[in-house]
Amino acid sequence: MVRKKAPAKKKKAPVKKTSRRAPAKKESTAGGPRVDLASMTPLVVYEAEAFAKIDHWVQSSNFEVSGFGNVVVEKADNGRTIFRVTDAYLLKQENTPAHTEIDADAMSDLLFEHHKSGVVGEPNLWWHSHVKMDVFWSGEDLTTIRQIGGNGWVLATVFNQKGEMRSALQASEPFMAFTDELDTEIEVIDPFADVRAAWSRDYKAKITNKKFVFPAQRKRTGAARGQDLAFEFGTRDWYIDRVTKNDPDNGELVENLRKLGYPESEIVDIVDSVDDEPSEDFATVQAALWRRK
Repeated sequence: MVRKKAPAKKKKAPVKKTSRRAPAKKESTAGGPRVDLASMTPLVVYEAEAFAKIDHWVQSSNFEVSGFGNVVVEKADNGRTIFRVTDAYLLKQENTPAHTEIDADAMSDLLFEHHKSGVVGEPNLWWHSHVKMDVFWSGEDLTTIRQIGGNGWVLATVFNQKGEMRSALQASEPFMAFTDELDTEIEVIDPFADVRAAWSRDYKAKITNKKFVFPAQRKRTGAARGQDLAFEFGTRDWYIDRVTKNDPDNGELVENLRKLGYPESEIVDIVDSVDDEPSEDFATVQAALWRRK
């Protein structure tokens, strides 16, 4: 028998991990030194494309759907076992809103083709959806998990359309064991990670964020401060709109000044001067402005 060499792994872009974890596990101190229980339980990692496939199929129907996936078993530096899901498979099946049944011949074909391909890993992931229901293991789910993992092991994950998931491991060697609520992470690949540094350099080289600093003599209050703010935000319309709403006379004045062709910068100054001198007769100011024009 000739053993096929695993194909060389392609270099991947840096990834950031999105975690969907079970409740944190406490460290045990009973009977000896502290033990990190989290490092003793397996970690499930879905590669980006494998998760994207499953999520797409889960979101595609209001009926349950199921399938299998390729799993590569790894060891972390701290000795923790990692079940890495590298691919997902959708097989011929008949489904209802609460049940999914995969065609037996399609399952046999998957096992045969997977073995023949020589791909690294085993098709030991069984996944299915609960549509819009919570993620949990029904009695039928647990029976299916025990059947699939009866002669070795199976990793199982249930998904729903709310983006929730729950993972468990069933093993029959060296003894029968079922471990539920495994920590689960999804790798999200940034396709532009290699060029983002260049984008940042380009931004820093070409962008200047100008901050307006008022001279001490212009830091005023009241309506005069409103004019300062109008200049700070780069628009006089904001100030004019505000003072005309607060004082109908100002609105009439602004309208007349615009008819006379006064530029907006002068209109702001004129309205401001009227507000600063409340005792000044409004009609007199208007008459003087008409004469100026």
